[in-house]
Amino acid sequence: MKRGNLFLAGLAVLVFSFILFGSFIPSQADDGSDTLTFTDLNQQVSYHYDQDVNGSGFKGWFDLTATNNTNSAWGDYHFILFDFGSYNSSVIFVDASGGGYDPTSTTTTIDSWTISSDGKSLDLFFYGDALAIGDTINLRVWTDNTAGTNDPFAIGSYPSVVPEPVSSTLFLVGAASLGARRFWKKRKAA
Repeated sequence: MKRGNLFLAGLAVLVFSFILFGSFIPSQADDGSDTLTFTDLNQQVSYHYDQDVNGSGFKGWFDLTATNNTNSAWGDYHFILFDFGSYNSSVIFVDASGGGYDPTSTTTTIDSWTISSDGKSLDLFFYGDALAIGDTINLRVWTDNTAGTNDPFAIGSYPSVVPEPVSSTLFLVGAASLGARRFWKKRKAA
């Protein structure tokens, strides 16, 4: 076989491979990201517009980098999706356990998470590996679009502090004392 024909045959195989295997590659998602710095625990909101990469409205990974400049360590983090303006967002959080779409963090270990029944809020818990004051957390969560519209949407997010062990202990001791007091009153009255 001549050198020119061999080159053309190799090129044809390469092009055919891209066509064949390209159909197995999932379509590109509309990933989003944001960077926030918290000096208090108030919710911060960011607005996002769909780039319409795959034509089905926003869906994909949302990466958040948040810095803790508050006075307390964080033990959980909360996301809320909502509409803004005249647009009705159909973007939701998806719980796809085991499917490679679980929420992740590169800086803490996420103990658990919950998604509301309407998919509009996501709570992440990492009390076992709390985020210290001055540290930065990198979170990644999966979103989907149930209607396939390309409307803009808003994401609100905020952290919560790790409950202090002393406060929790005092609360439990107080509740137990009230319970014991009621028990003894009822027993005494009988």
